Amino acid sequence: ENSHIIRLNLKEEGELEDIEISKRPHDVHKLFLDPTGSHLIIALKSEEVAYLHRSWNKPRLLSRFKGTVVESIGWDREAEADAQSTTILVGTRKGIIHEATIETSQGLFQNNFLTGSKDKYKVLFNLGTQMPITGILFERFPGEPSKYFVITTTSTRMYQFIGSPNFEGVFAKYEPLTTSYKELPGSPPRSELHFWSVKGGLAKHVAWVAGSGIFHGTLVFGSQNAGDTVVSDTNILYYPEQIPASSVVLTQFHFLLLQRTKIVSVSSLTNDVTWFHDFKVPLISFTHDPLAGIIFVYSKSQVWELHVTDEERTVCEKSLLMDPPNFQLAEQYARTPAQLDQVWTQQAEYYYDKDQMDLAARFFAKTKKTFEEVALRFLMNDHPDALRNFLKEKLKTIRHHRTTQLTVLCTWLTELYLNK
Repeated sequence: ENSHIIRLNLKEEGELEDIEISKRPHDVHKLFLDPTGSHLIIALKSEEVAYLHRSWNKPRLLSRFKGTVVESIGWDREAEADAQSTTILVGTRKGIIHEATIETSQGLFQNNFLTGSKDKYKVLFNLGTQMPITGILFERFPGEPSKYFVITTTSTRMYQFIGSPNFEGVFAKYEPLTTSYKELPGSPPRSELHFWSVKGGLAKHVAWVAGSGIFHGTLVFGSQNAGDTVVSDTNILYYPEQIPASSVVLTQFHFLLLQRTKIVSVSSLTNDVTWFHDFKVPLISFTHDPLAGIIFVYSKSQVWELHVTDEERTVCEKSLLMDPPNFQLAEQYARTPAQLDQVWTQQAEYYYDKDQMDLAARFFAKTKKTFEEVALRFLMNDHPDALRNFLKEKLKTIRHHRTTQLTVLCTWLTELYLNK
């Protein structure tokens, strides 16, 4: 407020820094801090933009951004903290996407990272809708560092762009007004776009805060080209109690929703509320440090630090409650022999009900269910092939010194094969 920002280095103990943006009064529209904490872009309501590097104590107004209201920034998630320059994508209030390069040596924005040209920064694309670009993110295709996936949102639309060998090449393959998009109705209090990835890794999930709910999906990178989609397995999480979220954080297995004075945790596996906390004061937004894994939530006068710990503890249970159940995930996160037996038992019953008897036999053989119970079940319901497969799988689990059991099973199997 009052043309000032407050800065605190979390890695070093010290006092809060009160930094003046400008001698002239300025109201801050939005702040954008890169994942490394090195670059801060300050969007002002006066249609100006200031830049502050972590080593500076005074921001610099950027003349090339005069007349622009910045609504979103797409940071290079692979950029190093000490890099001399980094390329970003800029989304504006008028629905225009720009490319710019931050050069920390001069504190200037340049339009071309490769040639160092000091002309105006590039205009890459105009959505043609005059709708503010509320979120913009990009990722490189694995194994193809010059092929990009760019995803951008307005309050009601999501766009995807794919191309190479640079951002100009990406957007050159698309036409304003004719580019396809995903549309959701409603008007959220604040539209946001987020990736989730393992620390320092490729983005795996995406979430878009829209008016009717949170649109989310898995990112699958392959041989896609312009006009294709990278987002698959999409779904919509409708807001608990029909209260729109003003901000959201995506974790590996949960959504953290900010709803007025509360934080609500929702399982991304089963969409049920797992935890909530009421701060009793109006909350403004989340901000997330993806490298340290720390989440901050703030009001007008306070900042809280949140830590997500042991969120995997209920993954096995939740995976079995999904429709259909995710048995692979449940088995991966089973913590005890009893949980693992529960997964295999439910998996066997699932395939039995689906009349997939060979799979049912394979998993029944792994469970602690008695040999007689399973064998009689297949025998009495006239499933001789499943019984034979069950006996074969069970035979693999019997130790060599149990000669009597081995003899009985082998004899029975021989009889079944002869009858076949």
